[in-house]
Amino acid sequence: MRIYNLEETAVTAVVQAPKFVAETGVKQIGQAVSAKRGQLVIFCAIISATGQTMPPVFDFPREKFRNIFLQGALPGSLGLLTKQAG
Repeated sequence: MRIYNLEETAVTAVVQAPKFVAETGVKQIGQAVSAKRGQLVIFCAIISATGQTMPPVFDFPREKFRNIFLQGALPGSLGLLTKQAG
């Protein structure tokens, strides 16, 4: 018999804006930060009682998937999308 446990947790998908140092007289400095605040990425880890694991699953609150979403993730990781209402 194979029994697996799935643990689900959420992490924030928004990073803090970096601090910039500019010369005196510079009026505007551009920043690249996501405009969607407070959105969470759901992460699911799956493991059996014998210690076997399945690749993690990430559920992103987006409409279009981009490969960069899984950059640095374990091989075989699955990225899913959930279209947000509103």
